[in-house]
Amino acid sequence: MAFKNNLPDMLDITLPSALNFAAKHIDMGDQVFRTMAIVAYPPKVNAAFLSRLASASGITLSIHIEPTDATTLIRNINRAVGEYGGRLELGGNALTTQRLEQSLKDAQDLLRKLDQEQQQVFFVTVLIIVAARDVQELCPLKRLPPLIRLVSQG
Repeated sequence: MAFKNNLPDMLDITLPSALNFAAKHIDMGDQVFRTMAIVAYPPKVNAAFLSRLASASGITLSIHIEPTDATTLIRNINRAVGEYGGRLELGGNALTTQRLEQSLKDAQDLLRKLDQEQQQVFFVTVLIIVAARDVQELCPLKRLPPLIRLVSQG
């Protein structure tokens, strides 16, 4: 049912005229969208790295936060500590050794914080939705901050 004075029906306003799902994007009306998920974080990030993303033109962030089970987390970290130690004993090139040593130190620090400081750890999922006028504008992702390119590539 249309409103008086030829105003559009509510469905015309809320639903796009066409919705097409492609392998790497969604066409919706006169825009295309791509959704990416941050699946791994660098060991350290700046305090405001998400705010820079959220303020970029054409970007929407969806952040989901869930507490982790401390017992399961501690068991998994202990397993990782053993794995890192075993891989260090095997040796390898200098870069691999350096990365393993840093991972081992980070895991041990996290165990200490969980045990001694009773800190909680949360599982954080960040979805990044990018809107553009066409697929070519989405493909190179040139207008996004460099962090996005790193996250979307690996």
